[in-house]
Amino acid sequence: MGAESRLVHDWNIHMTYQVLANKYRPTMFKHLIGQKSIVDTITYALTQQQLHHAYIFSGTRGIGKTSTARIFAMALNCQQHDTEPCGKCPSCQQIQMGNDIDVTEIDAASNSKVDEIRDIIAQIHYPPTQGRYKIYLIDEVHMLSTHSFNALLKTIESPPDFVKFLFATTDPQKIPKTIHSRCIEFKLQAFSQTAIQDRLSQILTIEAIEYDGPAIEKIATAGHGSMRDALTLLDQAIALGQGRVSSECVQSLLGLVSETMLDEITTAIESQDYPTLMSICKQIESEHLAVESIIYQLMRHIYDKIRACLLNNELTVLEQLQLYYQICEQAQASLVHQPSPYIALEVLLVRLSYFKVEPESLEDMIRRQSQASSHNSSKPVDNQSKLPEVNNPQKPAPVQLTGIAKQVLQNAHCHQTNDQVVLSIPSSMSALLNDRITKQIKDAYHQKKPDLVVVFKITEDKERASSQATTHQSKQPIKVSPDIKRAVDHLAGQIEQVTSQTSD
Repeated sequence: MGAESRLVHDWNIHMTYQVLANKYRPTMFKHLIGQKSIVDTITYALTQQQLHHAYIFSGTRGIGKTSTARIFAMALNCQQHDTEPCGKCPSCQQIQMGNDIDVTEIDAASNSKVDEIRDIIAQIHYPPTQGRYKIYLIDEVHMLSTHSFNALLKTIESPPDFVKFLFATTDPQKIPKTIHSRCIEFKLQAFSQTAIQDRLSQILTIEAIEYDGPAIEKIATAGHGSMRDALTLLDQAIALGQGRVSSECVQSLLGLVSETMLDEITTAIESQDYPTLMSICKQIESEHLAVESIIYQLMRHIYDKIRACLLNNELTVLEQLQLYYQICEQAQASLVHQPSPYIALEVLLVRLSYFKVEPESLEDMIRRQSQASSHNSSKPVDNQSKLPEVNNPQKPAPVQLTGIAKQVLQNAHCHQTNDQVVLSIPSSMSALLNDRITKQIKDAYHQKKPDLVVVFKITEDKERASSQATTHQSKQPIKVSPDIKRAVDHLAGQIEQVTSQTSD
């Protein structure tokens, strides 16, 4: 074999490698994971031939929107005329390779202008060449311009019977309502961590690659519900581990701390060992570990402890763990605003070790309840009332009111028994007490006790009554002493009876 032949042979060997996300991309409905309701709906529509003219496949990245749309396109034009594409007929194979003349796949992110849509509209009335349908698969359809959507609107509204539109998008809210309302939308769900973990283990078994269980669990967690992201990380881990996926390899790839260091952090926080925490922070910074991933690790670690406490009925430390989780959550949200992620991590660890929830002893609880009871018993009581219960005049009853009704009730004096409440309304507020206000107050009381009798009584204001009493007393005649009377008689004078005048 010559040098040129060997070069071509080596080139072909290198070109045969496929990344895992493409190699294990689903090509049949039965290969789709976690989308059973969507598969059942599409299968029934294919069986009954009750097909809509436009579909939207929406959801987050890496969950199979475009793959599902391609499988649907294969099933529509499969020559076997079955609900499940055979994958062997020329139509299925050409769609998989992207060469089918009747299936046009467009990336709206790079073809968002109205000219591309006008080309589609110009060719849409021509019937399919080989298959049963002429299919237009538009990926990231929300990236189309406004003019493109306007040009597409009339065609979406009444396309030819042999035309089907399949749209895939990560942001369906950006699709105009006029387009969205004319389509059937399938919302694909993100994958669970267990589903991703099982799929990764299955692929590694097929590829005959050694792996550790904790390593796969970390990759599945880092995927955040995206199968494609998890498979991409798995490709990196295989390359970094040189054909083996180990926990240490994945830990280094994701910038995570080891389980041993995580236990050291937890112990230092609980014992308020600040020198150890500072030393750990310096080690994390020197190894350039990902602070965001470390905070996620802490939150997951705290979450595991919360679940363990609930399962074992250990509720004494539950409040402290909830405080820890809340502090980590706030630190994660504000991480982008910090001058340095390592400074943010150091401050977070100090806060976790400083803020403690002190458990309340039984004696403290009894003392607090006693003080509350004594405080309630020290409220002023109207001794003139013969009713067994008298409430604070400023707080006649714990009912929910607003506006004028609330103002009237706040100024009322309440006498309440088990079956009756008497509201003494000051005369200054009587003008506000109409039928509508009285009905609101009665309804508020009846919500708490339907058979309660509510009686309204208009009384004089305390200040006005006191003023009237003072004025009445000031108008009494002044008594003349005997010495003054003798002096007046000696001078042959006369005494005028006057009353004392009060000045405001």
